[in-house]
Amino acid sequence: MLLVHNAISMYFNGVTAEAGLADRSGVEKGGHAKYECPHCKITAPDLKSMQIHHDAKHPKVPFEESKLVNLHAVHVVETSKPRPGVRGSLKK
Repeated sequence: MLLVHNAISMYFNGVTAEAGLADRSGVEKGGHAKYECPHCKITAPDLKSMQIHHDAKHPKVPFEESKLVNLHAVHVVETSKPRPGVRGSLKK
């Protein structure tokens, strides 16, 4: 049932699976994650999550906030492209 609803929603709103995949992967806009680990290239949405990751995965290397890669600052948002995942209300 949910798959049918998602397919109908994507059809009427012009959203394709490729658009959502590009948004999540961070190719065009930086994705949902803001920071990237300089050691293993894993992404995290905020500084606290990145610090938790760093303490767990890289305990011998000291955590330096200045070495983190800010993915949102690197990518320029193009406003002419439609935003994936945006649809209207179901109550019409």
